[in-house]
Amino acid sequence: MESKAILFVASIGLVVNLTGMYILSKGSKVSLKMKGAYFEGLSNMLTSVGVIINILATYTFKLPRVLKKANPSFLQITYTSVFSIIS
Repeated sequence: MESKAILFVASIGLVVNLTGMYILSKGSKVSLKMKGAYFEGLSNMLTSVGVIINILATYTFKLPRVLKKANPSFLQITYTSVFSIIS
């Protein structure tokens, strides 16, 4: 149940970030500040994509069942942290 809520919020975040990137893309060619804001939005968008991939991978591969001792929340936090560091 927790995972569905996380997936819902990450999906909303992805839509908001894509909208922000679209709005900022026009100004990013003119202003350095707008370009920085655009790349911040890009980073946030990649994190949202990472969270969505994390949740879908957890469901698809049934990782909590494979790793019986591992806590699903711990796995999701680990995956999300890795995607945040990469982006």
